[in-house]
Amino acid sequence: IDYKNEVIHVRRSFTHWEMSDSTKGHRDRDVPLHDRIIRLLEQWQKQCPSDTIVFPSKRKNEPDKRMSVDTFRQKVWNPTADAVGLKGTRIHDRRHVYIQWMVSLNVNPS
Repeated sequence: IDYKNEVIHVRRSFTHWEMSDSTKGHRDRDVPLHDRIIRLLEQWQKQCPSDTIVFPSKRKNEPDKRMSVDTFRQKVWNPTADAVGLKGTRIHDRRHVYIQWMVSLNVNPS
């Protein structure tokens, strides 16, 4: 996460219960982040520091392992979505909203 420039650099992905060496589309990308998201991520990193994983496991015996999807949803996604007024939204819903937003601004979402 590049806090100064408010983007997250996506270089790898987690699919089929394994971390891959590249993204699903085999292209690195930078995703812009809203300043509220930046503040939440900064708070999260203080609670669960990691240089390589955004959402690491809190288990002391697994500091370099990622948090499970179910734990992420329960501990991070749902409370965050609720806090910003998006209760009940799914993680994938954000992708669709982002694309619709880009199209409404006449920006090519790809």
